[in-house]
Amino acid sequence: MLAVQTIYLPHLHSVAVALALRGGPRYEGDGEGGLTHFLEHMLFRGAGPRSMRELMAAFEEVGGEPDAYTSEDALVLHLEEVAPARLERACELLASVLCAPRYEDLEAEREVVREELLDRAHELDDLERSAAFSGHPLARSILGTRADLARRSVDDLEGWRRQIVRSGNTALVVAGPVPPERVRAAVAPLEALPEGPALAERRPLTLPAGPSWRSRREPGERAELRLSFRCPGDAEEGAAATRVLADLLDGGPTSRVPQELVDAGLAYDAGTSLLSLPDAGLLALEVACAGSKLSAAARALLGVAEALRTGVDPAELARARLRREHRRRRLLDDAPSQAEWTVRRLLFGLPAEREAALDAEDAVDPDRLVDLARELFRRERLTAVLLGDPPRGEARRLRQRLAAWSPP
Repeated sequence: MLAVQTIYLPHLHSVAVALALRGGPRYEGDGEGGLTHFLEHMLFRGAGPRSMRELMAAFEEVGGEPDAYTSEDALVLHLEEVAPARLERACELLASVLCAPRYEDLEAEREVVREELLDRAHELDDLERSAAFSGHPLARSILGTRADLARRSVDDLEGWRRQIVRSGNTALVVAGPVPPERVRAAVAPLEALPEGPALAERRPLTLPAGPSWRSRREPGERAELRLSFRCPGDAEEGAAATRVLADLLDGGPTSRVPQELVDAGLAYDAGTSLLSLPDAGLLALEVACAGSKLSAAARALLGVAEALRTGVDPAELARARLRREHRRRRLLDDAPSQAEWTVRRLLFGLPAEREAALDAEDAVDPDRLVDLARELFRRERLTAVLLGDPPRGEARRLRQRLAAWSPP
């Protein structure tokens, strides 16, 4: 049965719709790499009786331009500005996209994805995943390989669509000024999806012991370094504390990473990212800097991690809580963000009340953060990835520093 949740926001004037299906590398088997991502690209190239242009025109009429993305374990479709009176029409269009895609202009879209594969933006993610999840399907690129892309056919895409477009594999969230009883009637076209259970992952997730290392040479004077540490997943104990820890690291201009890296002149850009799966996560400290500063930047990043193991000032935590209060207030007017956060939780059977999650973050105290930092920031949890071509001496010093790192 399709999982549906309404977020009633009567003060707003448009509706956000988010629909998620299990998919992506976690659920793709051998020989299926990149299928979810390519299917994402092809879903809007015509559906049912409508050509691609006619389909886009129909979405314009309901008030929302459709968009989609593929993650490590899901395919998400969303509409952000649907007119409340046209919600049912929007759901009819989404049902058509999911159940009757026309796969028009496959070769043109293949070229689009080929261009995406040339984009450097995803390479650091791919390196990180290949090391942190080595031996598991999560180690594969979301996009697949060039060889995967070259051999994909309409039959491949249609076969994969039939596997993932099933009611038990799908979740739907509607956020906006439409009460639940009207939402239930409006989403009827999507409740007619083919019946079937949720996808099961191909292989249980076991994480290799670190430290692990991956690098790729890229010409240029700038290098990108990411230090990732295995952390609790969304369904695990410590998830709320991990989100607060990430906020201390890079939640605003006074947080630790920008102060120690950017404000100190070591880097143009530095920050933190958090990959959260239900049963695993990666908390990453990353920097983009001149190759000649790489070793110094790594020392600073490791120093930030080490400092959190020794203590957290209550005033610093209070400032992080203030930042979250500001974000909490903005969220009240952000239906798309509420819908997308909730639909992922709903898809994987996690508690989907945003206020409860925010309250759990507010309950985290300094001692819990220090305990978590001591648990996470250890050699055996470290994955280090480098993208760039730093001077030979800098690369050697970086490897030596990481190999010798032993936090107190």
